[in-house]
Amino acid sequence: MKKVTGCFLISLLLLNVNAYSSDSDDDEYKPGTCSGPYFDTLGGCGLSDRNIKTNLVPLQEPLEKIAGIEAYQYKIPYLDYSTLTINFKEEIGVVAQEVKEVYPLAVYQDREKRLLGVNYSRLVVPLIAAVNELNKKVERLEKQLEEQRNEP
Repeated sequence: MKKVTGCFLISLLLLNVNAYSSDSDDDEYKPGTCSGPYFDTLGGCGLSDRNIKTNLVPLQEPLEKIAGIEAYQYKIPYLDYSTLTINFKEEIGVVAQEVKEVYPLAVYQDREKRLLGVNYSRLVVPLIAAVNELNKKVERLEKQLEEQRNEP
């Protein structure tokens, strides 16, 4: 098996799954693929095949939960090593404590400083679910509007 990092390797070994196609020795990066050395969970690539998943349960109330997470623009301190001064830079993001309330799997804690962080890639799935929920609402409203227009 080719190089795969951290606990992901352990997961693959426990599942007895080879993350790479045995058909090809091609390690060249191909956009839209997760082959070669680019197959990792940090890069957004991970096994997602229905055959290795159990207890699939749709996310409950994704729109309501996502709506409870505020998006912010803020300043965050950083150490400028060239001048050894603390400066602030503009950022955009969410607050880990707000995310933790609704999607704790998307939050991690720094071991050294004990500060919370957000794994933003873990928010993609709830966002997809929220968009799907919104789409169903829009379709229902469009259907109601069409029915009202067709009434005599």
